[in-house]
Amino acid sequence: MSSALVRHASADAPSRDEFKRLLRAAGLADTPGRRVEDRFICHASGRLTLRSGELIHFHEGWVDRDRKIIKIPGLDDCSCRYCRERVQELAETHDDVDAEDALEVYWQPKYEASIRAIPYGYSERSIEIVETFVDEVGHLDVAQSTINRRVNTLQERASLDRLYPHALRAAAAFYWAEQGMEAHYLQALMGWEDMRVAVAYIQATGNQLADRINQLASTDTEEDHTVTDAAELPDPTAAVYDATDGTNPRSGPEPEYLHDDEESQHPPTIEETQSSTLDDFASA
Repeated sequence: MSSALVRHASADAPSRDEFKRLLRAAGLADTPGRRVEDRFICHASGRLTLRSGELIHFHEGWVDRDRKIIKIPGLDDCSCRYCRERVQELAETHDDVDAEDALEVYWQPKYEASIRAIPYGYSERSIEIVETFVDEVGHLDVAQSTINRRVNTLQERASLDRLYPHALRAAAAFYWAEQGMEAHYLQALMGWEDMRVAVAYIQATGNQLADRINQLASTDTEEDHTVTDAAELPDPTAAVYDATDGTNPRSGPEPEYLHDDEESQHPPTIEETQSSTLDDFASA
């Protein structure tokens, strides 16, 4: 599909205020159990970076309460509805596949980089949402379509225009990028294979660049000094351009390029050095 036709999840990521509305909307479900589930879906995707497939397969064995970490495994003994259905299909079409044995190693995360440890103990609310879900529900045991419907319901209750699970994950990426998380940490947290995705999110927020500019400017003691005394102004006779030949005495000689081929005789254009954008990573 043409990149022009791909809508990146970052375009639909809820803002911080919208995410708060989603959490409040999750508390409006009809039953206590459903409220616990919806809050977990919202928080686990929108702050803890879990993909839909990870949500579906999440269970108590992934949680280290002592260290306050969710561990996404490389292989998992899974008996969720999705895996049972897939394994049953394999067993029916392959004589050498035993359904019970296959379930023990069937589920795998999306990428190798998706095998990761996700800290959830950074706030009391995060701990409460995760551990209440583990204690009262344990695991979702639903299909992908059910996750989609749950998120759509939250979208309607929160009066948002557009929302789906991957957009919630994009909200998590923006949140941690805005908090100042460096690219290699953001890549690890999100489970991305390509660090350029993390860099693109960080660049999109602009926060790290602004912080760095402020940091550098704070060391320049002359930055805020404004000349008001005529005696401090430069000599107007010291013209920038030589009146006799029109040259600029402040400029140096033309740079000499080392390569012989004509195409390399010029510096790269802006287009040639342009960094990756989020649109380049629509499926990350």
